[in-house]
Amino acid sequence: MRQRKRKQEGAITIYMSLSLAVLLSLFLTLIEGARSRAVELVAGCAVDLAVYSVFAEYHRELFQEYDLLFVDTSYGTSNTSTGLLQERLKDYIEENLSDEKGATWPVADLTQTYLDDLSIEECSYATDEKGMLFLRQAVEFMKQQYGVGYLEDLQKELQKAEEEDLFTRDLESERQANEGQLDQIRKEGVDTGEVDENGEKIYQEAEFENPADSVNVIRSFGILSLVTDTDQLSLQAVNPDTLLSKQGINKEGDGLCGRKKPGVTRKLWFDLYIRDHCGTYLHPKEEGVLQYQLEYILYQKNSDVENLKSAVNRLLLLRETANVVYLFSDLTKVGEAEALAASIATAAGLPILIEPLKISLLFAWAYAESLWDVKQLLAGNTIPLIKTMESWHYSLEGMLNVSAGSVQGEEARGEAAPGQSAAEKQAALARGELGYEEYLLMFLALQPEQTQLMRMMDIAQMDVRKNTGDYGFCLSDCMEYLTIEASVRGKRSGERVVRRNFSYD
Repeated sequence: MRQRKRKQEGAITIYMSLSLAVLLSLFLTLIEGARSRAVELVAGCAVDLAVYSVFAEYHRELFQEYDLLFVDTSYGTSNTSTGLLQERLKDYIEENLSDEKGATWPVADLTQTYLDDLSIEECSYATDEKGMLFLRQAVEFMKQQYGVGYLEDLQKELQKAEEEDLFTRDLESERQANEGQLDQIRKEGVDTGEVDENGEKIYQEAEFENPADSVNVIRSFGILSLVTDTDQLSLQAVNPDTLLSKQGINKEGDGLCGRKKPGVTRKLWFDLYIRDHCGTYLHPKEEGVLQYQLEYILYQKNSDVENLKSAVNRLLLLRETANVVYLFSDLTKVGEAEALAASIATAAGLPILIEPLKISLLFAWAYAESLWDVKQLLAGNTIPLIKTMESWHYSLEGMLNVSAGSVQGEEARGEAAPGQSAAEKQAALARGELGYEEYLLMFLALQPEQTQLMRMMDIAQMDVRKNTGDYGFCLSDCMEYLTIEASVRGKRSGERVVRRNFSYD
């Protein structure tokens, strides 16, 4: 018996139809929301990657030589505007977006974003606010290198020098006044015991020798010939017309943009930065335009020799003042000088001669000791700021035998000391021993911050030009803070505005 096929019937209710419509709308809304969020994410990532890529192009020479992170926005050209930087950012953003404006891709892409517009809102350069951004980076780097203890020890020595009036005491005027007294006594002469026709005493010019004259004559010699081997000095010089401090800053950016300036100790930190990144007589920077760069920052002469001469003269004066302070406080040495002066005065029959002759001997003694000190410092050794009996070098007899030849020869020659690490420098300073570069640091501490900042930027700019061959390089084109605003659009969505700021902090 043949079976009858049953007819299959299907039906959908109105409820189910409405439910499917609602669910479909929900799914499409979720998909569109995810796509919109993806557009924002893609736009943000593309801008972030572009900014990171630009900041990864920091100037290698500035970083290697001066531990500074700046981007040269001229990119080795003569373009001093932000145009090249803006083009570079655009290129990076477009490279990282999924689409280019007006282009179509053969693959499925739900975002299809492109860069519509880009503007640089803020841009800060190394020279902004008279070099404050350069200073800020230098200070932050040095805080990571040294402990606070080093600064405290350096400040103690500086305070001691100021308390003893070592920087401002006019020692030369004091010495000249004392020599004037000796000349006056010599002119007034000695009472012969006879009288003239008017009954007045007859005097004859006093004849006596001042043992200090053998040392005083050395004062007229060139200082560098006494304490250095002049054949080994750097002959480097610089054209002042090429210096940043002479030319001036050619443009200003947006400065700190609300960021804090370095604190009150920034001056000492920056002084340390200069010492560690600049060549000196002891550690010349062979590849630099100038080799004695720290001396340049102090005196801004056009040649290494002139800068060194200024530094050594000032160092000699400081050491002489410090030695006078000690010598006049040492009763034993004062007594030795007084005994010698008394014997000369007695032989000349001039008791009034004792005091000025004693002072003249003490001044000469301090000067001879100072020449020895400076030569030791230039050999890489250390000298305490204020000496003691143990650290004093010349005896009175030894001082009387000092001449230009003996200063130049073996008698005052120190053994060259090896370079010291930061820890060794700190240990020596803690013991109260200062090397040549620590004395220069004391001079730096007295120099106005703005003066040394401009000169430090001179050094950095001229050396980068020389070492890279980019003679158009300018620190005023070197960027370290950036704020940009990018407008990103999707083909099926509206505008997304992405704002980013970034720095090397």
